[in-house]
Amino acid sequence: MKLIFRYLKQCGRSVAWVVAVKFVGTMMELLLPYILEHLIDRVVPLGRLGPVFLWGGLMAAAAAAACGLNITAN
Repeated sequence: MKLIFRYLKQCGRSVAWVVAVKFVGTMMELLLPYILEHLIDRVVPLGRLGPVFLWGGLMAAAAAAACGLNITAN
């Protein structure tokens, strides 16, 4: 373990950056089911098309952000 930490100390900022980016990407992925739940349970019953497109666009943006961040982190 000491050997691993010795090598990680040299590139600590890079490791911290990758962990932070991966964390944000994972949070974006975990946000998708909550957006879908809100869309189905609260927005669709209103019967208006504008909020559906708004929340759908937000969901697409979260998916794109999750994909981009996870590709960047890997």
